[in-house]
Amino acid sequence: MADEAKPSPDTSEPSDHAVPPSDLAAVPPNAADLYRHRQELGLFGSLFGSRENAPTNIAGIGLLLFCVMWIMMAIVPLPAGADRADLLKSVSGLILATLGFLFGAASSRR
Repeated sequence: MADEAKPSPDTSEPSDHAVPPSDLAAVPPNAADLYRHRQELGLFGSLFGSRENAPTNIAGIGLLLFCVMWIMMAIVPLPAGADRADLLKSVSGLILATLGFLFGAASSRR
């Protein structure tokens, strides 16, 4: 029994380490790809994302800032002559416009 020949490995089937073509997106990029991607994005791209994601990311940052402004206007005392209700309505309009943009951008991607 010890003299039995071991079957030779079948080379026609892919090995465990081979990546099927359908899974190429799962392969991690190498350093050159990452460097090229960083060069394509640039400074603002690294802050806001790629060309496809930047408008949504910028609108999200604006939404956060408008919400902070709204909360600050509701809490912090305003100077004399400033109407709190009008200021809150203005910032509320900016918040709603930003939300409309974000949900419109999300529905247009489908």
